[in-house]
Amino acid sequence: MESGSGHQLFQFENLGDEGGECFSTDTEHDSVPEFSAHELSSLALVDEIESLSPVIRSQVHNLADEEAPQIYALCGRGARSALRIVRHGLEVSEMAVSELPGTPRAVWTVRRRESDSCDEYIVVSFVDATLVLSVGEEVEEVKDSGLLATAPTLALHRVDGGGLVQVTPRAVRHVMADGRVSEWQPPQGREIACAAVNARQAVVALARSGGHAIYFELHDQLGVLREHEQALHVGSDITSLALAPVDAGRVGAAFVAVGCEDQTVRVFALDAARCLEPLSVQAVADSPHSVAMVQQGVLTLYAGLRNGLLVRANVDAVSGELSAPRTRFLGARPVQLCVATVRGTPAVVALATAPWLCHVVQGRVRVTPLSYDALDYAAGFTSDQCAEGLVCIASNTLRILSIDRPDAIFNHAAIPLSLTPRDFVLNATSRHFAVIETEHAHLTSAQAARELVARGDINESEAETAILPPEQFGLVRSERGRWASLIRVLDPFTGDSTQIIELEDNFAAVSLAQVEFGGETFVVVGCARGMTLSPRGCQAGAISTYRWAEEGTRLELVHATPVDDIPQCLLPFNGLLLVSLGGTLRLYDMGIRQLLKKTQSSVSPHVITMMRPHPQLPNQRLFIADVQESIRLVAYSPDTHVFRT
Repeated sequence: MESGSGHQLFQFENLGDEGGECFSTDTEHDSVPEFSAHELSSLALVDEIESLSPVIRSQVHNLADEEAPQIYALCGRGARSALRIVRHGLEVSEMAVSELPGTPRAVWTVRRRESDSCDEYIVVSFVDATLVLSVGEEVEEVKDSGLLATAPTLALHRVDGGGLVQVTPRAVRHVMADGRVSEWQPPQGREIACAAVNARQAVVALARSGGHAIYFELHDQLGVLREHEQALHVGSDITSLALAPVDAGRVGAAFVAVGCEDQTVRVFALDAARCLEPLSVQAVADSPHSVAMVQQGVLTLYAGLRNGLLVRANVDAVSGELSAPRTRFLGARPVQLCVATVRGTPAVVALATAPWLCHVVQGRVRVTPLSYDALDYAAGFTSDQCAEGLVCIASNTLRILSIDRPDAIFNHAAIPLSLTPRDFVLNATSRHFAVIETEHAHLTSAQAARELVARGDINESEAETAILPPEQFGLVRSERGRWASLIRVLDPFTGDSTQIIELEDNFAAVSLAQVEFGGETFVVVGCARGMTLSPRGCQAGAISTYRWAEEGTRLELVHATPVDDIPQCLLPFNGLLLVSLGGTLRLYDMGIRQLLKKTQSSVSPHVITMMRPHPQLPNQRLFIADVQESIRLVAYSPDTHVFRT
């Protein structure tokens, strides 16, 4: 079923023959039949695909002061219409937020065994400590994990055999499954700057050593990490390390990526035939802050630079050569890279001034921002409640997030409206929208309830429950020529309506504009009473002028100016108000009791449906669209105050 907000899929619960309701048929009755609907009993909603269609009006603003502006669009029809706030990025669901005792620096998730489907520990590293949390029905601190809690953690990973490898600034600790600990310490006076670990390998770089790194492999018989007889010498201090993913049929990674202070990223071999042999070098625009290697169709190297650039390059699976480098600016912060899993495929989360997701969609790598706050570190997370998620740190909080639709490019939030929206304007000071909504041959819920009470069908106490939810069952129908219309002042941050002005006496709001008269901003609404669509006409027209009140959160009526036709379009022009009435343009100035007519010119043979100022000569030229005669360019003469085509 297609609704005003998208497509809905329903499942049959029964055939509707169990209730025994009576029904009748009348083919000669001309009036609208009346009946009482009930809640859905034979259908159950299974799924819904949200849609922006139809988009009636849209504006681009950055009201939330984000890096990218947002699209504010009036969408939908009837009671299912909404003001939708559209952002470029993936929608993120926040599953849990917990404060931490201090400011964390990094986070990891680990499993004890490769066959485990869920993570067992969340490990949080601080400046001088490490916190180990167990994952279960409740997240609790663990004291007997074997991990060193009195030092920060630089890297952590499960190793074959059920143990854990923890790298701290002063040790590489192998915590075995039986609780024994094997520890390697750097030379006296040296500390470990960074590390990369997988199930059978570890590479650690020494700080201020001119690019000296130590390579470890898991000994098959002894089950402990063993230092390789050769060391890695780069010639420049190492800032970051990353091991390549282990290919099928191999026991270890074939490559290690090394980010260096000399603004290069280097690839070294780790296989037995050419262990620690340099294979390729990629020059970058700044020192790498972090590096990552993932399999995304081809082996891909990511480098997050200190100047906010993200570099992505392909790695040859045999020779280790780098090719096809691509660069993208993510923000004015060093880029931290974290590997995660999205829909069963490896992905990279890039954290800068905003979080980004680098993942594969339909065979192509897509770099998309996440619509969420800035994060400091992230790791993939799996539990019974979250099959594929992220555990992140932001400031002093630990957060568990889920990306529900990673294939989407935009996400949107909806603020429901009552009637079909027609136009809207923004108060830039209060950041509130004024929206006009109009519906033909329908009643609002309040109007329908008042009529039932007036006819004596229900009493006032039953008015609130007598009308079924219009967003599900639609608005109450009425006779042709009757209009329901309102003016709404809306806060886009909270979704609250600070004011709703219902138009009475069968007036319909047709057009809307925000005009500045004498340094004060007014909201002008074009209205028509008893408007008919075919033939087009109305009983009376009016231009209602409102001023912003209560710091831009409400509207206050100043006066209403009668006109002799439907005010189809309104436009601020040269400090005045330009109104289209049929095929005529009319200029108005502000008056005490009503608007003052300044000039009038007939410029179109039928009905003007749109007016837009010329982008280069907004005070002398404008474009108009006629309902039958396409688009015309109209010139305005300031001397004679005449419009001509």
